Amino acid sequence: MGFTEPRYTWKRGREERFFVAKRLDRVFCNAHARLRWQEATLRHLPFLSSDHAPLYVQLEPQTVGDPRRRPFHFEAAWLKHAGFKELLASSWDGSLTTPMALEKLRVRLRKWNKELFGDIRIRKEKLLQEIQTVQGRLEVMQTDDLLLQESGLLQELDMILEQEEVLWFQKSREKWVSLGDRNTRYYHTTTVVRIRRNRIETLRDDEGAWITQPRDLERLAAEYYRRLYSLDDVDPIVPRLNPLGFTQLTGEELRGLNKPFLQEEVETAIRSMGKYKAPGPDGFQPIFYHESWDVVGDSVSRFVLDFFRTWSFPAGTNDAIVVLIAKVLKPEKITHFRPISLCNVLFKTITKTMVMRLKRVMPNLIGPAQASFIPGRLSTNNIVLVQEAVHSMRRKKGRKGWMLLKLDLEKAYDRIRWDFLEDTLQAARLPASWIQWIMQCVSGPDMTILWNGEKTEAFTPKRGLRQGDPLSPYLFVLCLERLCHLVEEAIAAKRWKPIRLSRGGPELSHVCFADDLILFAEASVAQVRVIRGVLEKF
Repeated sequence: MGFTEPRYTWKRGREERFFVAKRLDRVFCNAHARLRWQEATLRHLPFLSSDHAPLYVQLEPQTVGDPRRRPFHFEAAWLKHAGFKELLASSWDGSLTTPMALEKLRVRLRKWNKELFGDIRIRKEKLLQEIQTVQGRLEVMQTDDLLLQESGLLQELDMILEQEEVLWFQKSREKWVSLGDRNTRYYHTTTVVRIRRNRIETLRDDEGAWITQPRDLERLAAEYYRRLYSLDDVDPIVPRLNPLGFTQLTGEELRGLNKPFLQEEVETAIRSMGKYKAPGPDGFQPIFYHESWDVVGDSVSRFVLDFFRTWSFPAGTNDAIVVLIAKVLKPEKITHFRPISLCNVLFKTITKTMVMRLKRVMPNLIGPAQASFIPGRLSTNNIVLVQEAVHSMRRKKGRKGWMLLKLDLEKAYDRIRWDFLEDTLQAARLPASWIQWIMQCVSGPDMTILWNGEKTEAFTPKRGLRQGDPLSPYLFVLCLERLCHLVEEAIAAKRWKPIRLSRGGPELSHVCFADDLILFAEASVAQVRVIRGVLEKF
């Protein structure tokens, strides 16, 4: 079932050198019980007189969530209903801006779902009762009317079962649909387990004390991310780095960036997204656009192309809902989560359209040390290079030693300053229009933490690149390239002494795997000071 609070259920020994603690006691349940009590939790209570902690199973949730704080979600099962196309055609207003048209459609969908589509489970149970009644009559007397009625009811049931399967497949976040029998129960179970695993019910605060009250946990998360995305602990002056490190783009590359965007590029961008990718604040998944492109395609394309002409979009377009994904099996601190931004599909279409062009020039802008997100490069090449370097270091003989430093830039995406990003884009000599587009997309969004399925109060970040935006990895790699330039400057000035893998072979000073860095240098205190100086300047 999983558990919350202290990780151990048994302990022995009162002195530190003899102390032993393990998790020996567990609670197991089968799939039927998990589906019956979906909110059930297991808590490890404080140790009392026994060396085993009491276990407390709570079948029902402590608090009932507020439905008004849950975001709207477009249900893919609606697409299977015979009346959806008619509703869409009558509700979609192409004369409005696309966000306004989506808002109008959202209101109609809520009403339609309540009045006509209804709860799939209730519809299925009602239909099964009708089928049972008709089949009972057929046992007494078979008539053409009853047989026709039975056939129609069975067809309707098959459609409802398909809608139910799509509904739970969408909620399960599975990436595949197995063939053969319906997989509704499997998707249902997967969904319940996933939601239960992702639910956050207890964390430690900065002082190590456990927090269990839902609203206190919510405040802890909201305050942490407000601080993380603020500039409170940042020097207001951005250090000026050498702007000449990037290679000049060729005339052909600049023309490729500057040529007008086309409607075909917009459609390609939106269709390249996974159908069931999580929606942003507006609640519409890519599958809605894929299946409704004949109705909404012109409006969406016009909205995206208007952004490239006017350099602006309506307020709220680049807003995001932030979900917290655990980086460890049993997270105990708020830092054990990775914030993933769920952006609106409309906004992601804009940035994905830009990415399809930008990535063509990335190999020219980014040096060979970086392999991630660069077309034509593989991270495995850098892995092999590092392995060869380590092998060479072990074989080297002589008075000099060599060192390897592995650095993981903590919260690297979230700490990128927007003024530094703009300075980097200018140093890369991207066209002015591209710099304006990128800064418009990156800056000024409202962000809302999704805490156990409910939205918290929105806040406006002052820095950071959002993981979940298709553009962010490429912007981060551009910013990290400035660090590579500093390393190369230190080598050119004879301050940094890189390793040479063979006599007369190339020098190796650094290798990058997105936000992970591996640095090579002569093993000496002086070199450590040089490396530290480079990192501090960055």
